[in-house]
Amino acid sequence: MLLHHLFMPLIVAIIPTYNEPEYLQRCLESLESQGLPIHLVIVNAGDPLPFSVGANAQVVEVGSECYWTACVQKGLDLARSLHADLVLLSNADTVFLPGTVQALLSTVSLESRKIACSPAYCRNTMGDLGLQYHGQSSWGFLLYGKLLRGWNRTEESPPEEIRVDLTGGQGVLIPIQAFDGIEMDTKRFPQYASDHDLWLMMAKRGWSLWVAPAAGIVNERTFNRNRRGSLLGTLFWRMRSEFAPESIPIMWRLRSKHLTIPIAVFSFLISFALRWTLGLPNIIKRS
Repeated sequence: MLLHHLFMPLIVAIIPTYNEPEYLQRCLESLESQGLPIHLVIVNAGDPLPFSVGANAQVVEVGSECYWTACVQKGLDLARSLHADLVLLSNADTVFLPGTVQALLSTVSLESRKIACSPAYCRNTMGDLGLQYHGQSSWGFLLYGKLLRGWNRTEESPPEEIRVDLTGGQGVLIPIQAFDGIEMDTKRFPQYASDHDLWLMMAKRGWSLWVAPAAGIVNERTFNRNRRGSLLGTLFWRMRSEFAPESIPIMWRLRSKHLTIPIAVFSFLISFALRWTLGLPNIIKRS
């Protein structure tokens, strides 16, 4: 059972941040308004936080060389020391809709090895919420996931839990036992693909991802632009940097870690070709 802390499991929310106090404040407020006892852990790799931000949270200061993966690992180390039952992954630019954590609690299961996931929404220019994704379906050995959008508005979400192959790294509630024998791979995936890598590692241990449709997170930023001079220069940087999700190093590292070498080579060549042809408009949009 999850409920060994009397009648309420100990939930530790891990929130990495880097110089984004306004986003962080909204994230914290949305978690505090869930009506459940959540131990908030801010892993701060940026400047010292303003006094008003994180007053009700435990702040772990780390160096600026710690990107998302290392920050999550620091939070995980703390969660283990606190004997947490559940870990809730978030980003500083994530807002949790009302009732989300309760919906995740109703879905997560240690006995069935179920990890609970939130659908992700974003706001349009009018401020209305629309579904960004509720999960991803796997393309097998390509280690790609096609984004799934099963509905649009929050009130259109189905009542049943939905199993998915992959999801993002925010709004996910994970039993601490799912991390047994697992560490975040800070060397291979300092910033991107570490959530993908995490789900693959957990899947090998029998854990599965289940979407709680009644839950919901809002991505305050749908993507970050990383313009490096000209567009051509930026595309060249994105192709070779370990801090870009579609780069040669990141795409190869994911496949060489989780596939045998002959299959990894084949998967990488097909995936890279797809990402930089059919997916090129999206790459340019983020550049």
